[in-house]
Amino acid sequence: MDIKKYGLTALVVFVATFVWDFLFHGMFLGPNYYQTNAATFVQSQEFNIWLLIGELFQSALLVYLWSRVMGSFGGGVKGGVQFGVLAQLFLSMPWFMYNHMFINGFPYALSWLWVAGALIAGAIQGAIAGAMYKPSMAGKMA
Repeated sequence: MDIKKYGLTALVVFVATFVWDFLFHGMFLGPNYYQTNAATFVQSQEFNIWLLIGELFQSALLVYLWSRVMGSFGGGVKGGVQFGVLAQLFLSMPWFMYNHMFINGFPYALSWLWVAGALIAGAIQGAIAGAMYKPSMAGKMA
Protein backbone atom coordinates (compact mmCIF):
# COMPACT_ATOMS: atom_id res chain seq x y z
CA MET A 1 0.00 0.00 0.00
CA ASP A 2 1.29 3.41 -0.98
CA ILE A 3 0.97 5.35 2.29
CA LYS A 4 1.34 8.78 0.67
CA LYS A 5 -1.31 8.05 -1.94
CA TYR A 6 -3.55 6.51 0.73
CA GLY A 7 -3.17 9.48 3.09
CA LEU A 8 -3.80 12.07 0.39
CA THR A 9 -6.84 10.19 -0.91
CA ALA A 10 -8.27 9.78 2.59
CA LEU A 11 -7.76 13.51 3.23
CA VAL A 12 -9.52 14.52 0.01
CA VAL A 13 -12.38 12.09 0.74
CA PHE A 14 -12.63 13.59 4.25
CA VAL A 15 -12.85 17.15 2.91
CA ALA A 16 -15.49 16.12 0.35
CA THR A 17 -17.46 14.30 3.06
CA PHE A 18 -17.30 17.34 5.33
CA VAL A 19 -18.48 19.66 2.53
CA TRP A 20 -21.29 17.27 1.55
CA ASP A 21 -22.46 16.91 5.16
CA PHE A 22 -22.41 20.69 5.61
CA LEU A 23 -24.48 21.20 2.47
CA PHE A 24 -26.86 18.30 3.07
CA HIS A 25 -27.38 18.53 6.83
CA GLY A 26 -26.56 22.19 7.40
CA MET A 27 -28.07 23.93 4.40
CA PHE A 28 -30.68 21.54 2.99
CA LEU A 29 -32.03 19.76 6.09
CA GLY A 30 -30.83 22.08 8.86
CA PRO A 31 -33.94 24.24 9.11
CA ASN A 32 -36.16 21.13 9.14
CA TYR A 33 -34.32 19.66 12.12
CA TYR A 34 -35.36 22.46 14.43
CA GLN A 35 -38.85 22.98 13.01
CA THR A 36 -39.78 19.32 13.44
CA ASN A 37 -38.65 18.76 17.01
CA ALA A 38 -36.11 21.15 18.50
CA ALA A 39 -35.63 18.93 21.58
CA THR A 40 -34.53 15.98 19.44
CA PHE A 41 -31.82 17.86 17.57
CA VAL A 42 -29.77 19.41 20.36
CA GLN A 43 -26.09 19.81 19.58
CA SER A 44 -23.32 20.49 22.09
CA GLN A 45 -19.88 21.89 21.35
CA GLU A 46 -18.23 18.52 22.01
CA PHE A 47 -20.31 16.96 19.24
CA ASN A 48 -18.58 19.04 16.56
CA ILE A 49 -15.09 17.67 17.21
CA TRP A 50 -16.38 14.09 17.44
CA LEU A 51 -18.21 14.55 14.16
CA LEU A 52 -14.96 15.56 12.50
CA ILE A 53 -13.05 12.68 14.07
CA GLY A 54 -15.77 10.25 12.97
CA GLU A 55 -15.75 11.58 9.41
CA LEU A 56 -11.95 11.37 9.27
CA PHE A 57 -12.05 7.79 10.53
CA GLN A 58 -14.82 6.88 8.07
CA SER A 59 -12.89 8.43 5.18
CA ALA A 60 -9.69 6.60 6.08
CA LEU A 61 -11.58 3.32 6.44
CA LEU A 62 -13.40 3.78 3.15
CA VAL A 63 -10.15 4.40 1.25
CA TYR A 64 -8.51 1.44 2.99
CA LEU A 65 -11.39 -0.84 2.00
CA TRP A 66 -11.25 0.55 -1.54
CA SER A 67 -7.54 -0.26 -1.73
CA ARG A 68 -8.35 -3.87 -0.85
CA VAL A 69 -11.38 -4.46 -3.12
CA MET A 70 -10.91 -2.11 -6.08
CA GLY A 71 -10.11 -5.02 -8.39
CA SER A 72 -13.57 -6.46 -7.75
CA PHE A 73 -15.18 -3.23 -8.94
CA GLY A 74 -12.99 -2.68 -11.97
CA GLY A 75 -11.15 0.30 -10.49
CA GLY A 76 -11.46 3.87 -11.66
CA VAL A 77 -14.24 6.36 -11.01
CA LYS A 78 -17.06 4.07 -12.14
CA GLY A 79 -15.94 1.25 -9.90
CA GLY A 80 -15.37 3.69 -7.06
CA VAL A 81 -18.92 5.03 -7.34
CA GLN A 82 -20.32 1.49 -7.30
CA PHE A 83 -18.20 0.65 -4.25
CA GLY A 84 -19.10 3.86 -2.40
CA VAL A 85 -22.83 3.45 -2.95
CA LEU A 86 -22.71 -0.21 -1.93
CA ALA A 87 -20.64 0.59 1.17
CA GLN A 88 -23.10 3.27 2.27
CA LEU A 89 -26.05 1.03 1.48
CA PHE A 90 -24.73 -1.67 3.80
CA LEU A 91 -23.46 0.67 6.50
CA SER A 92 -25.84 3.60 6.64
CA MET A 93 -29.21 2.30 5.59
CA PRO A 94 -29.73 -0.13 8.49
CA TRP A 95 -28.46 2.44 10.98
CA PHE A 96 -30.56 5.34 9.69
CA MET A 97 -33.73 3.29 9.34
CA TYR A 98 -33.74 2.55 13.08
CA ASN A 99 -33.41 6.18 14.17
CA HIS A 100 -37.15 6.80 14.31
CA MET A 101 -37.59 3.80 16.62
CA PHE A 102 -34.92 4.77 19.14
CA ILE A 103 -34.76 8.57 19.03
CA ASN A 104 -37.80 10.22 20.51
CA GLY A 105 -39.41 12.50 17.94
CA PHE A 106 -37.23 11.42 15.01
CA PRO A 107 -39.38 11.57 11.86
CA TYR A 108 -39.50 8.40 9.76
CA ALA A 109 -39.33 10.39 6.51
CA LEU A 110 -36.08 11.93 7.71
CA SER A 111 -34.57 8.45 7.95
CA TRP A 112 -35.17 8.01 4.21
CA LEU A 113 -33.67 11.43 3.46
CA TRP A 114 -30.58 10.45 5.44
CA VAL A 115 -30.30 7.21 3.47
CA ALA A 116 -30.54 9.16 0.20
CA GLY A 117 -27.90 11.61 1.43
CA ALA A 118 -25.63 8.75 2.48
CA LEU A 119 -25.92 7.11 -0.94
CA ILE A 120 -25.00 10.39 -2.63
CA ALA A 121 -22.11 10.81 -0.20
CA GLY A 122 -20.97 7.26 -0.99
CA ALA A 123 -21.00 8.02 -4.71
CA ILE A 124 -18.89 11.13 -4.12
CA GLN A 125 -16.49 9.34 -1.76
CA GLY A 126 -16.14 6.37 -4.09
CA ALA A 127 -15.60 8.54 -7.16
CA ILE A 128 -12.77 10.36 -5.41
CA ALA A 129 -11.21 7.13 -4.13
CA GLY A 130 -11.53 5.55 -7.58
CA ALA A 131 -9.98 8.55 -9.31
CA MET A 132 -7.12 9.05 -6.86
CA TYR A 133 -6.22 5.59 -5.57
CA LYS A 134 -5.32 3.29 -8.44
CA PRO A 135 -3.25 0.12 -8.40
CA SER A 136 0.46 0.62 -8.84
CA MET A 137 2.16 -0.49 -12.04
CA ALA A 138 4.59 -2.65 -10.06
CA GLY A 139 1.83 -5.13 -9.26
CA LYS A 140 0.76 -5.32 -12.92
CA MET A 141 4.24 -5.99 -14.29
CA ALA A 142 4.87 -9.11 -12.21
